[in-house]
Amino acid sequence: MKKIMAIGIISMFLLTGMAAVSAFNLEETSTKSNQSFKIYLTDYNPVVNLNDDVSFEVSVSDSDGKPVSFCNYEVYTIPSEEDVSCQRIGDKIVGEFTATRTGMYSLIVDIADLDNNAEKNIFYYFVGSSGTEKVRYYFRDDLPTHGQPIGNGHDSGSLLLEPPTQEEIRWCGSFIQFSPDELPTKNPISILTDIYIHCLFRFKLGIVGKIGIQKDLGAQMDESKPLLNLRSLLLKSILNMTVYRWATKDFRISWQMDDVNDWYNLQLKLYGNGPILFTNPEEPSYADFTYTYCNTPNIKSISNTNIVVLSATSEVDNSNNAEIILEGTGTTNLVIQMPDNSKTYSATFNGVECDFTQVNGELTFNLQLDSEHAEHSLDICSVENSKI
Repeated sequence: MKKIMAIGIISMFLLTGMAAVSAFNLEETSTKSNQSFKIYLTDYNPVVNLNDDVSFEVSVSDSDGKPVSFCNYEVYTIPSEEDVSCQRIGDKIVGEFTATRTGMYSLIVDIADLDNNAEKNIFYYFVGSSGTEKVRYYFRDDLPTHGQPIGNGHDSGSLLLEPPTQEEIRWCGSFIQFSPDELPTKNPISILTDIYIHCLFRFKLGIVGKIGIQKDLGAQMDESKPLLNLRSLLLKSILNMTVYRWATKDFRISWQMDDVNDWYNLQLKLYGNGPILFTNPEEPSYADFTYTYCNTPNIKSISNTNIVVLSATSEVDNSNNAEIILEGTGTTNLVIQMPDNSKTYSATFNGVECDFTQVNGELTFNLQLDSEHAEHSLDICSVENSKI
């Protein structure tokens, strides 16, 4: 396969005049830790139709929300058969590509500044058939167990799939937070599109409070960095009641969930003067997460968080053939649902026939990825189309 790249020099910018709290933000950003700057797409619309001309607009800020100047950049897609047209217009990188296969594409943006600081971000596009799932998480007083902040022991909690069996409470002087500590049972590699919060709360003092969601593991709100806050932390005002009251808030978003850590790193937060969140079995506090995933093929799960699915696509005229591109090293279990449950499938990994189990079109692989290949290719064919 050939890789079509767009390479150039760009001067980045800082958006100004944006409030520190916002109802909605439909941008996708790189939010991993230890980054010298962040790459994001403006007006990121990840679900597209087959043969669409997919337009994109790239901007960059540093960790303080300040502009990053005169960066080298490289933009390409996986699968890499697609031509990417790309250029600098003003202070942005703009371009487009045509999606000619169904499934999950990656648009990869590499940027390096003049100090040799480099970052890469991957933006998913779902082409053709997609599905939607809704999972209900319950606010619980269990401390999270997957590396999330636990604070002083009473200001952090978990979001779990099971409701409480008794009264539970979390409290603090300024804010409390909850993170998923279980994964959705289906299709965690997805685009998170909506979080609906329904919770019982009160504050010690009656001033205006805030309720919100945060994509990455950040413990503090910093209103001096409005550009950064708008992309990773979304807040809405609520009356700071001193008696218990229900809060019902809906956040429409477009956040891609690359791997399981993106779910664990999510946080739901309650800010104010002495916030308290309460739940019980009769009327539990909860949050509904709605997300979109690819159907052809469908990546149901991947066990190793150090391995990234770059793409999962099928030919237009034969959805029973699929190509999965992976990046990383280590061993992983990978579960793929093919569209036709009646077919028998064969597969090669990096060109070598590989073993797997299959039940009703669900294929389970145990794969070893080494450093020999920068990108690892898993090719799946129905038996009548197999060349193995």
